[in-house]
Amino acid sequence: MLSNEIKRVLTEAKKKKRNYGYLKLFVAAFAYILPNTFYFYLRRVIRSISSVVPSRQNCWVMGEGYFGRERVGENGKYLFLQIAEKNDVEAIWLSNSSDEVACLRDNGYTAYNAYSFKGFVSQLRADTLFCTNGTEFNWCLTGGAEIVQLWHGVPLKKVGWDQLDETYSRSRIREYRERIYNFDSIVTTSKNPPADIVRRMFRMSEEDTLITGYPRTDYLLSNEFNTNFGIDSETLSKIKDIETESTVFMYAPTFRRRFLKENRSFIADTGLDFEALNQLLDDCDGYLVLKLHHKTHIPPEVERQERILIADPLSDPYPLLKTADALVTDYSSIFIDFLVLDKPVLFFPYDLEQYESEEGLYYKYESITPGSISATPMELYESIRQVARGNDPFEVERRTIRDLFYDRIDDQSAERIYRAIKKNC
Repeated sequence: MLSNEIKRVLTEAKKKKRNYGYLKLFVAAFAYILPNTFYFYLRRVIRSISSVVPSRQNCWVMGEGYFGRERVGENGKYLFLQIAEKNDVEAIWLSNSSDEVACLRDNGYTAYNAYSFKGFVSQLRADTLFCTNGTEFNWCLTGGAEIVQLWHGVPLKKVGWDQLDETYSRSRIREYRERIYNFDSIVTTSKNPPADIVRRMFRMSEEDTLITGYPRTDYLLSNEFNTNFGIDSETLSKIKDIETESTVFMYAPTFRRRFLKENRSFIADTGLDFEALNQLLDDCDGYLVLKLHHKTHIPPEVERQERILIADPLSDPYPLLKTADALVTDYSSIFIDFLVLDKPVLFFPYDLEQYESEEGLYYKYESITPGSISATPMELYESIRQVARGNDPFEVERRTIRDLFYDRIDDQSAERIYRAIKKNC
């Protein structure tokens, strides 16, 4: 960013006690502004041209890579697997992963590298594009398409325009408005708070809000799926070999962005003693599947615990979630997906005050978390022990919160999206 370059040059000039920094500042500013201004207008010209290229009717393009960062197991995947079965829709999957593309092709699906010639042509000719975060496709090529935002979870923390504030530069806000938060409709799960919040955070109208449910919960509620890409086969195989009497917990916490800046360890920050946790799991015949963000360092003392299974951090979490008897999380909206299974949820918001202060939450935390809330590792250990013993005192609260976030509990969300898009064609 230009502001960062300005700061760097001024700091360097101040340290050296020299006053020629302003000349460097001018050169740096000019070097930044010229190509970026050119690129900004070039993108607009290309997008204007793309808007007049005839679209191919019922060509629906989907993917989960966000500007080159793969997001496996989002709504896009589970929508694609169902829409691809439709005879009246040409479903195309775009990915930056050659393995993923090859896997899908081997199973009879149409898939291309997002940045290949066929990938570009698919984006250019699509009449509908589905994204799961920002517009992860080449924005310049989407002028003739309707863009449907599937999003990647019912929002608990502030996101979208609610997250952008005065700390963002005007150029970054312009980029978000133009390329990232620029879509025609958005999918959510209920006409209750979820619909109100997504409309607010993305400045969408009621007419552009599709209350269909999320396709990935279709998978949790159905046995008809063949989810054959992006899965952690090794961990799933280990879970399958576990005796049915054992209790399988899955720990899927939210990634703390501040840790990247502060060079801190999430594992250490939790205060969890994984040797003690392993002993507890052994005592109560339980297992813990650890599904962490791929940037989280896992120390060797965690890896060698027999009762703790470390899942591939880049794999799809939903096949693992489906096998779990209970979920342990904090601020992740994955617990709202898990509610459709009506199984226990344990909450471990050990840094609630700090997280709420830094990120902001849409709800009062205690009002939407239907399960034990543990502020310390010892409290969490006790909650795990109680669930392993079969104690589930939060059934009523869990169903109340589930019904708040879902208008329907079924495996027809993708079908409703299909009908909504076809109706508007």
